Amino acid sequence: PDSPLCDMELVQNSVILQFLWSSPYALAASILIAIAATVWVLVNFAGSGGEQKTEDGAREVPARVEDVPPGGDSLPNTLKVFYSTQTGTARRFAEALVDDARAGGIQAVQLDLRDRDPEETLTQECSRKSVCVFVVSTYTDGVPPESASWFCRWLADTVDDFRVQKSMLSGLRYSVFGLGNSLYGEHYNSVGKNLFHWLGQLSGTAVYPLGEGDQNVAQSKNGGIEEDFRSWKQGFTSRVFPVLRGETTLGGLKLGAKRA
Repeated sequence: PDSPLCDMELVQNSVILQFLWSSPYALAASILIAIAATVWVLVNFAGSGGEQKTEDGAREVPARVEDVPPGGDSLPNTLKVFYSTQTGTARRFAEALVDDARAGGIQAVQLDLRDRDPEETLTQECSRKSVCVFVVSTYTDGVPPESASWFCRWLADTVDDFRVQKSMLSGLRYSVFGLGNSLYGEHYNSVGKNLFHWLGQLSGTAVYPLGEGDQNVAQSKNGGIEEDFRSWKQGFTSRVFPVLRGETTLGGLKLGAKRA
């Protein structure tokens, strides 16, 4: 049975709690506790759900929401930078090229190949005065990232299909920058090389030579993949940006004109 002493202790505890909660210090403490709990939830759940590991142990970076203004991917004289990434490097290079274009007063967008239908995307660009750049990587056995596998497979099949006219991509203006590692031997940058070749076989016009980034610092022409991209980007921007701004033509060939 309950004793009078127990009842007395309950009353005393109740009075103490009422005092504490009515104190301004207690109110401030409760607010701080709530804020700390919220921060902990955000760090441990929202932050940890953004990255996954690939089979080779590298971190797979989630795709950023594409920064495309309404109608931006259909405007003329636009730089379209398509990328396919697994560890985030190709996307970062695409962002850098887009940022440079915008800083130079050029309409530019970056687009994930994962979300693009190859036939619809490429045929639409044939009738627009835009330049398409593809930033793609190659893995050990010469395959593209998963997000570009269908895009590359469709192009390879289309090139080999005798029913398809080889002038299918006439009007497309493009260039390619490939990311690879020369330690892969014969597979080095094979995805970028094949993509550059396939687009040309279907009558696309390369507005700038293929760029090759090499993760093998010892063999890289510029001392590393970052430097390789920086060197290629410098040449591309000096040659193509004036054309997109309407200041000059590309060796006498205006964008949108048919290849000679």
